[in-house]
Amino acid sequence: MIRILILGFFLQGCISFSNYKFEPKSRSLDQGFVPTKSLIVDSLKKNERFNMNHYSSFLSEQDRIEYESIFKKAGYTISTESVLWDSDLRVEIEENSDNKFSQGLMFVSAFSFALIPFMISSDVEVSFTFTDRNKEFVGKYTRHYSETTWIQTLLGFAFFLPNRSETRYEARREIVNSILEELYLVGVLSEERAESLKSEEY
Repeated sequence: MIRILILGFFLQGCISFSNYKFEPKSRSLDQGFVPTKSLIVDSLKKNERFNMNHYSSFLSEQDRIEYESIFKKAGYTISTESVLWDSDLRVEIEENSDNKFSQGLMFVSAFSFALIPFMISSDVEVSFTFTDRNKEFVGKYTRHYSETTWIQTLLGFAFFLPNRSETRYEARREIVNSILEELYLVGVLSEERAESLKSEEY
């Protein structure tokens, strides 16, 4: 019996999964979402790095690393060293989530050792605030995505669903790419060849 309970709790922790949806553009802009292009910071700017020194207060270390990876794969090289203070475009990222769930169902699920499924729905707002090297405001863009997480002890079919961390990364990647598109559309970024930039190491 004890072994079954231990196995149940192990599966409960491993087989939670999520589904994500997000708005493809900022509510304040009328431009449509266009396919992602290879973008780098305008050639008139001093370098091709985003300053991310402030957003660590809003994001966990893992989230910070993930966003840096996404920006880099989009054609931007991110540096966390002191060179950030020489950057011409800085970004501050903040995530706020509103979790919704039924307390009654949560207790029922807990007493059944999660044999009865339990769902948590989260509405997440992600804000990107851009400033220049003089801390002058460039623009703020907001995205919303929803996350639905089901937790049950024996969700066998969940093995065929995307891993939770992978789906979250994909949602964030699409959000970042859409933000870069808007920066391009409003003239903050220019389209140039980014292959050489992607291969550089800082």
